[in-house]
Amino acid sequence: MTTILWAALMANGNYMHGDSGYRWKKQVFEDFDACMLEAGNCIIGRKTYEEYAGAGGSFGNTEIVVVSRTNREIPGISCVTSPTEAIKHLEEKGFKKVLVGGGDSILNAFLADGFGDELVINLTPELGGVGSHVCLPDATFKSMTLLDVRELGEGILRLHYSIP
Repeated sequence: MTTILWAALMANGNYMHGDSGYRWKKQVFEDFDACMLEAGNCIIGRKTYEEYAGAGGSFGNTEIVVVSRTNREIPGISCVTSPTEAIKHLEEKGFKKVLVGGGDSILNAFLADGFGDELVINLTPELGGVGSHVCLPDATFKSMTLLDVRELGEGILRLHYSIP
C-alpha cells in the first residue's frame, strides 16, 4: 500500500488553521481534488471534512475515510479512530494507493504511526504569523528524494517527494 501525504504550506513552513480566517488559493484546492480523483480515495480528519463539506466541496465518487478520536458518525462516510484502521479499511476495499490530506494533526498522526511513502507539498508564496508544522515525532529525521516540482500558478510550487 502506497501512502501519499498531501499538505499545503506557506513559504515559511506554517500550516495555517481554518480558524485563522486564511483561505488557500484555488490552485491548491484544484491540486488536492486532482490527487483525490487519481487515488480514488482520501483519508482526512473530522475538522477538515467539516470545513471542506461546509464550504461546498464535493467528494464525488471518492471513497472518504474520516479519522477522528471521537469516532462520531457521519452519514455515508466511513469513520475510524486511527491511521491503521483507515489504511486497513481502504486495503479491504482493494485500494493500492491512499491519499491522506488535511491538517497537521492527521498528517503527523500518520507519520508517527510509520505511514507515509510520499509527500506532496503545495508551497504558497505567503508568510503566516501563526500555524503549525508537519513533522516527525520526537527528534527523528528522514531525508526525502524530490520526485517532481512544478508551478501551479500564482507562484505556488507543487513539490513531490518520496519518503524512504
